[in-house]
Amino acid sequence: MGTLEKLGRWFEPPVVERAVYRCLECESELGRNEPSCSECGGEVTEATEPVEYIYWGPYH
Repeated sequence: MGTLEKLGRWFEPPVVERAVYRCLECESELGRNEPSCSECGGEVTEATEPVEYIYWGPYH
């Protein structure tokens, strides 16, 4: 691995994911402890989605 490749890897944004709870029927985002969707009564499932950092902004 060359010097430029190492520098490029150092300046890459970190990959971070967060847990999101969504309804399987209407896709609305819910709280962690809700047993069912408050809007349609559908089943709640946990999903992960990537987190984009604000400080990287549109330049990345």
